[in-house]
Amino acid sequence: MILFCLGTNIYAFQFSFLPPQDTLTAKQWTLEDGLPVNTVGQIAQDSVGFIWISTYDGLVKFDGLNFEVFNYSNTSEMPHNRTTDVYFQNNDSLWVPLEYGGVMLFSNDQIQHFGSQEGFTDSDLTQIHTFSGNRMFLVTNAGLYVFEEGSFRKFYEGRTPGQNQVHSLYEDRDKTIWVATNNGLLHFSKTGQLIKEYKMKAISDDNRFLEVKRNTSGNIIVGTYHGLYELHEGQFHIPQKYEATDGYAIYTIYEDADITLLTSSS
Repeated sequence: MILFCLGTNIYAFQFSFLPPQDTLTAKQWTLEDGLPVNTVGQIAQDSVGFIWISTYDGLVKFDGLNFEVFNYSNTSEMPHNRTTDVYFQNNDSLWVPLEYGGVMLFSNDQIQHFGSQEGFTDSDLTQIHTFSGNRMFLVTNAGLYVFEEGSFRKFYEGRTPGQNQVHSLYEDRDKTIWVATNNGLLHFSKTGQLIKEYKMKAISDDNRFLEVKRNTSGNIIVGTYHGLYELHEGQFHIPQKYEATDGYAIYTIYEDADITLLTSSS
């Protein structure tokens, strides 16, 4: 069965099933309760149970009663207060991207800042992925970086500006990395050596790739601005089961043995 979600704006939500309750309690926290601002960004919970919140006026840690704020004034490692996300690596190391100026790492009771002077970048960070070997891949507006053994390096340098604009990453079974960019689908070795670059060629002049996955049949499939394609013997084509996607931008692909779920816009 194939299910397509099509529309101008698509959002996917996953809810846990709650046991029946007579009442549900809702509580609101504001500046008066200790938040630095009333607008919050992303929220994540660590393995101990603390809630971590990104805001434009610092990083917030919440124990259920009290808020602790990490900001430029009390945390010397922070270049400014504008945090945009919270991402846990293996439930213990907390990565906190900044709107500009790099990323913060909270780990083992230590706080580190990584920016251009530390081999990273000051450009905005858009995605964080944890792959095998505990390697961290960070997608930024300046390209793709990898963090391993305590330091950053740029995973590759695109031949064109569009190849540094990354939409999606996929780690394959052999630990090689597929990168969907604004100018081609790139396949790299584990260490960052380019194996092959793929373009749409005869199908389209538009080489913007939005998503990349290996499907349950073992084939690489890609989401583009013009539909869902399968890579076979170095060429892209739309299999019959994906023909309904022709002409639609495919941003996200989820597939298991029974269903393929896509998010798209016309």
